Amino acid sequence: HFTSLGWRKAALTVLLLVGVMVTAVTGVLDPAISIPVAAMLSILLGCVRIKDAYEAVNWQAVVTVAAMIPFGKALQETGAAGLFAQVSVALLQGFGPAVVMGAFLLLATVLTQFIENAAVAVILAPLAFQIAKETGVDPKPFLVGLGICISSAFCTPVAHESTILVMAPGRYQFKHYLRIGGVLALLTWLLATLITPLVWPFGR
Repeated sequence: HFTSLGWRKAALTVLLLVGVMVTAVTGVLDPAISIPVAAMLSILLGCVRIKDAYEAVNWQAVVTVAAMIPFGKALQETGAAGLFAQVSVALLQGFGPAVVMGAFLLLATVLTQFIENAAVAVILAPLAFQIAKETGVDPKPFLVGLGICISSAFCTPVAHESTILVMAPGRYQFKHYLRIGGVLALLTWLLATLITPLVWPFGR
């Protein structure tokens, strides 16, 4: 049961969350600013201890994303992204932009099952832009579809923090993730491939 102090801390935390949402919706503060400010205030107001906040950080994900950012930049600046885009488009030439995008999003869906989704986004975003450019279409459906497909991390326990957290309590095995998550990932990929171009057309 919560004590009066516990309820006070819970209320302060909810107010901070509401403040983040309100400032984001109204445009008063960018979430990149309001979220760190709310996090610092939650520590200063005693809602969470510094030790608990430190232990809650997924340092593996932080290091992975930090390492992948220069890698993704290198792909773009060295011309590797453009070369990959040219080869991909050449292999799928004649099938149309929908098939090219579908193949690209399938790659994103597979990679996100094994690599942190933010890192996959950093790696594949330059490729998405270059492939769309080589195909001669607007890159927006490629980038939006990429954002959707890298969120379909359902097939392996290491795909996302949430999947690994429920593994032990639920007594899940790898096959359980693949059996259920595989269907969900395929549905996500299929719907993203079919619906994204309808909302954001390929035409420039």
